[in-house]
Amino acid sequence: MFVVLGWCVAVLGISGVALGALAAHAGLSDHSVSLIEIGLRYHIPHGIAAFAGLVAVSAWGANRRAQNRMLVAISLWVLGAFAFSGGLYVQAFANLDAGYIVPAGGFAFMLGWLAVGWSLYGVRNNVHQTTRADS
Repeated sequence: MFVVLGWCVAVLGISGVALGALAAHAGLSDHSVSLIEIGLRYHIPHGIAAFAGLVAVSAWGANRRAQNRMLVAISLWVLGAFAFSGGLYVQAFANLDAGYIVPAGGFAFMLGWLAVGWSLYGVRNNVHQTTRADS
């Protein structure tokens, strides 16, 4: 799962740069550029957060529960980026209504942030348990 998410994060990064360049240089309508900019406003930061999450997962070592919870957060961010931002890109390039895909992606972003808190709770409890055991 870690490797698959790593590749998804890489795709988020490269597609964010490519779509930003396309919006700036492709001669699209103002409305299309606006939709792409909104998509990128969420796409890029969540791609960076997902990358940081992967770094955290690799650094947490033996805390398997926290690692799994963070992988849930990363998965939700990747899903959110593809649904929310991807839906906006479909609207911008194909003039198709993405329907409920865009808000569902936004909801996935929010659930991802909740999952981050959930994963950090696991790390915090593990640290306190280790400290108490050492005392």
